[in-house]
Amino acid sequence: MKKHYRVYYLLDPLTGEILYIGRTSRKIKERMKEHRKEKRLPRELLVGLCQRFTISRDSKNAETRAIKKHCPKFNRIISHRIR
Repeated sequence: MKKHYRVYYLLDPLTGEILYIGRTSRKIKERMKEHRKEKRLPRELLVGLCQRFTISRDSKNAETRAIKKHCPKFNRIISHRIR
């Protein structure tokens, strides 16, 4: 079975603000369990847009572009990664 990579957006359920953009090759439910354990993210989150890719590099590029465009407050941005 071919591996899939997902780029997902975590939203504030009250305002719809994009709080975090990430990518994973696992199921979104599994990744969300990890996010809920992290102390820096709010407890209540919605999963918004989720894009699926078959090539890891494409998912990484999509994640980087989305972070650059939306500047979510919970993403750690490394300046040399964003161009």
